[in-house]
Amino acid sequence: MEIFVLCLKLMITVTLSTVIFSKIFSTLNRSILKLFIPIQRFINRLKRKSMYSGIAFICTFMVITLINDKYNLSYISYGVLFGLANALISICFYG
Repeated sequence: MEIFVLCLKLMITVTLSTVIFSKIFSTLNRSILKLFIPIQRFINRLKRKSMYSGIAFICTFMVITLINDKYNLSYISYGVLFGLANALISICFYG
């Protein structure tokens, strides 16, 4: 039962942080800074965009898991990091 509660905490944290960071990143992209426009232009020229998106997702998942193991983060911190990476990948690859 405890593992179910921990997984539920992680899913809720990832979902909330993804939504929050997506809003922040899309606002930064639409502002005068146009922060992610150069990255999006480069990615839009790629032929296998979905494959590179998957590779980026797997690599960031592995890096975040290594950070979690090294620093012994809580499930909430892990979820926030994963939500941040998820939002960053989605704004870069899918606009």
